[in-house]
Amino acid sequence: MVTLSTQFSFSLVNKSDHSIKIIWDDASYVNENGSSQKVFHAGVKYTDRNNSQPPTTIVKGASIDDLVMPTDNAYFASGEYGGWTDLPLFKTGLQLLKN
Repeated sequence: MVTLSTQFSFSLVNKSDHSIKIIWDDASYVNENGSSQKVFHAGVKYTDRNNSQPPTTIVKGASIDDLVMPTDNAYFASGEYGGWTDLPLFKTGLQLLKN
């Protein structure tokens, strides 16, 4: 079984002498085709992924651990086995060869 990553995690340490902010509404993921996509992060409901997200403040000397995922990679599939589904961040080798 192949597991494809649908999101990525990161740790950010603020080593500056000031608080810093992650402006989520300005953050984006650039895919392998160079296309920029809006992202959402941990704690944001899938249904709210396209809404404005408040900035995250990291005070001096502090750190955060978070996850991000392109908003376009999450979708709701209806039907008996439906629900929220995540697309992988990267195409597989076979998908790349087809394009």
